[in-house]
Amino acid sequence: MKKIQIYIFLTALVCISNVFSACEDEDNNSPKTPDSTEEWITNFLKTEYLWSDEVASKTPDNSSPENLFYSLLSLKDGKTKNGSHYYYSYIENNSTTKSINEESTYGFEFVLYNIVDNAEQPLGYYYARILYTLPGSPADSAGLKRGDWITKIAKQEITSNNYKELMGGAATKLSILKNMAIGQREEEVAIKASIPMDENPLLLDTILNVNNKNVGYLVYNHFKTGKGENTSDQTYDNEMIEIFKKFKNEKVSEFVLDLRYNGGGYLSSAQLLAGFLVPENNKDGIFCYLEDNKGKKEAYKFRNANYNLGLSRVFILVSNQTASASEAVINGLKPYMDVILIGNTTEGKNVGSIHETHNEWAIQPIVSRIYNKDNSTDYENGFTPEDKFFCNELNSSENNALRPLGDQREYMLSKALDVIKGDAPKKALASRSTIQRMKIEYNSIERKQENAVLIR
Repeated sequence: MKKIQIYIFLTALVCISNVFSACEDEDNNSPKTPDSTEEWITNFLKTEYLWSDEVASKTPDNSSPENLFYSLLSLKDGKTKNGSHYYYSYIENNSTTKSINEESTYGFEFVLYNIVDNAEQPLGYYYARILYTLPGSPADSAGLKRGDWITKIAKQEITSNNYKELMGGAATKLSILKNMAIGQREEEVAIKASIPMDENPLLLDTILNVNNKNVGYLVYNHFKTGKGENTSDQTYDNEMIEIFKKFKNEKVSEFVLDLRYNGGGYLSSAQLLAGFLVPENNKDGIFCYLEDNKGKKEAYKFRNANYNLGLSRVFILVSNQTASASEAVINGLKPYMDVILIGNTTEGKNVGSIHETHNEWAIQPIVSRIYNKDNSTDYENGFTPEDKFFCNELNSSENNALRPLGDQREYMLSKALDVIKGDAPKKALASRSTIQRMKIEYNSIERKQENAVLIR
């Protein structure tokens, strides 16, 4: 009887509430209309944006939602490079923007080199070098490999007008050089039309035996929980758990984490990855703090360390494409263990963002600053490896051969393995013969970089 009485009482309250609500609507004569996109943008930045105290002093540009958003941002947001400022916060129109995962692709990433003369003057054409290919992609089926040079598209030289055709399009033919040795002949390779692919961020995992030690090696290219854009899908996080279960069962005692192509992603995946690597007695510790615009800090712990490897040090391969959640992992592990960086200086994104939508618009503003357990957030200029570990795999004079990822002779991996063997780090031999002088113009990984650690 008591349950029935309570239900009747609650129902009566709801009915009474609805009567008063209806009367109130009648009195007001019109319900409150939703905020306009412009109001939504302004109000959100005034309340949630990390530099919200600057928003009121800005002159809003109301000519479009996009112009309004950027007109209200702080110059502390993002970086100034080559004389121009770019913001980490961004806005996009969902009706016209496709995510990276929805894009059609041939299935390879590349770095684009501008071919120049001895006076550093461009000769008017480019070469593209493949960084890696995706299993099951058109590039994989065509036999394209890491390190291959693409010199022409459909017998046309690569230029600033057509290089984006390398990201996807119709079936075509690519002119390929396997190396830059003088006299090397091009071969023409047919590649099928590009296809939509949901790229698995766990590109490669393997166990290497070095001096009778089992060394775990993981190439992880995006902090992504699962397939698509919905974080409720945990496919890739679950796959990561299975990979570390294997590492644990095989008694891996040293670990090399390859983040050189990882531009960031979700905080939750970063907590998971770091939880496997942190020393076992710290696995329940603080991974990071997030500080909002009011100075309030919230603690985030390492996540799911069932297969913690019990390490005392970790080797992390990095590049200038390493950013955001990748850097949060480096910063989060530093108070607990020896973190040995190999590569060149990382991007330096020590902030967090959230993704919000209104009608057809989506914004991803910076809303927090990221600290580690020791309250350090001092990596806005990136993390730089020690001199003996500073190297650049894309410098053709320093590293002529891009060996397969996971090959123990591969340029950056070999430097970590030298330390594990007890050898002094070795400098790579300079290339003895190259066709042209060149400088890097573009790296296709750039389009995959997250503008900040994604909190939600």
